[in-house]
Amino acid sequence: MKVFETLSVSGLFHSRRFWLLAAIAIGFVTGTLALLQSTSNGMGFSPDSVSYLAVAEGIRSGDGFVDARRYNSPAGANYPPGYSILLAASSLINQDLMQAGRVLHAFLLGLNTALLGLLAFLAFRSVPVVAFVCLASLGLADTYIVYRMIWSEAPFVTSILIFLISFGRYQQNGSLTALIVAGMAASTAAIIRMPGVAVIGAGAFVLLVAPGTWQTKLRRSFVFGILCGLPFFGWLARNLIVTGQVYLDRPASLMAFTSSNLTRAGEVLSGWTGEPAGIAVLFAAILLLGLPPRCTKTNRSGQFGNRLHVDWRVIGTCALFAAMYFLVTLFAVFAYGMAKPMDARYFLPVYGPLAVCAMAVLHAVLSRLLGRAAHGSPNYLGARRTVGSVIVAAALLGFGVFSVQQMAESSRPYDRGILKRPVPEIMTAYANIQTNLPILSNYDDRVYMFVRRPVDRLPRLYRVDRNEQRASNYGELVRKLRARLQRGGYVVYLLPHKRLYLPSPEELGKILHLKVHAQSADGIIFFATPTPAD
Repeated sequence: MKVFETLSVSGLFHSRRFWLLAAIAIGFVTGTLALLQSTSNGMGFSPDSVSYLAVAEGIRSGDGFVDARRYNSPAGANYPPGYSILLAASSLINQDLMQAGRVLHAFLLGLNTALLGLLAFLAFRSVPVVAFVCLASLGLADTYIVYRMIWSEAPFVTSILIFLISFGRYQQNGSLTALIVAGMAASTAAIIRMPGVAVIGAGAFVLLVAPGTWQTKLRRSFVFGILCGLPFFGWLARNLIVTGQVYLDRPASLMAFTSSNLTRAGEVLSGWTGEPAGIAVLFAAILLLGLPPRCTKTNRSGQFGNRLHVDWRVIGTCALFAAMYFLVTLFAVFAYGMAKPMDARYFLPVYGPLAVCAMAVLHAVLSRLLGRAAHGSPNYLGARRTVGSVIVAAALLGFGVFSVQQMAESSRPYDRGILKRPVPEIMTAYANIQTNLPILSNYDDRVYMFVRRPVDRLPRLYRVDRNEQRASNYGELVRKLRARLQRGGYVVYLLPHKRLYLPSPEELGKILHLKVHAQSADGIIFFATPTPAD
């Protein structure tokens, strides 16, 4: 089906193709510039971010998929490798991975804004809907909260949108190329974030219920699921072989799903409808603009006809993906006792698909109600067109102002992440640490962000007088520590950090025969002199 008509200079401004490209281009440029502005004070970081960066540095250095914090040890099974690989590739733009991540996320926000507009056009064939959807994405506070962090959600959203668009094109015209692109996007989503399996599941399920014989449907669904899942299951197999665990460094721990989980999820979702408070008016404006009333040629009774086309196959795929994504999220909460998936960070990937589904449902309801009320009356139809245009103009202006305010608000210094916390005084002495010696710390994440070098986490040491039941393992752990410092090294002990059960700094220094290299009120840096091999 032809979507774009041939352009001429005289008909340029009357072309739907021109306005579609203009809306998408404006969304891309605005999103990119908005994030560059909002991250002018730097990106936000968390312990998860440090893990992504450490693996990216291992890849960039040519050591492979290793954790740079732990001296080329195999990367753990907690995080899929896709985002770290992307960060390593982005270092071609800037050698500083954090700055490269900033540019990458700015580009991805612009790209995802444009892709969301394309998804809306695929579902509704309406340029005004595209404009409103792009504005809705840029005006959401959670967008800036997530994209300003070195987290994997940004490329994850990109993979989801590419999948939905490509799969929608396959549903519309049966294009094998579109199905292959959709499969590649689904594979990428799963290798970036674990909930990406919901993307593969949604595609396989749609193929299963598509028209055709059961043999054909089963074969298509099975092949799609297997081929898309190969990278993901290959990563799981790699984890089992290299690290001895399939996923996570903790066993499954079933947890009862409480009302507080649902309350938190409801707060996040309801918050989207209130940012801004008139977002319901926005959806109504989309529908009023997308539904210019007219009577169809085939409808001789004068019943209300709708110009806005809705492709319910695309809408159904979006809804199915959102449902499967929520099921995977609830499983994580139930099976591993994880409350974090109830945060806005984990819900943002379904914002676009849910917005498209909500508009389709509202369209169906309002078109039915307004269709019964119109009865083909020219006065009624003309008045509704005028009122709708006024509401649309007001919504565009108001939502545009809100988006600008949101961008300005998000450009303030970010208070989330390791680097935004007060810098420990002791870390000012790290510049004198030799680059060829290992560094151990009781807070490897934070120390790594400052020294930008591999930092081993100190193993769990227990005071004999406080943990009698662990006294038998105490001597073995001390021997392991001495072996790791056999060729010399530094131990950075941050105070009053109690992340691990460690001896006091004085006791640790005596046990390992360490010398004080630097000392302050918030920590100590010890130096271990090389010792002969046992």
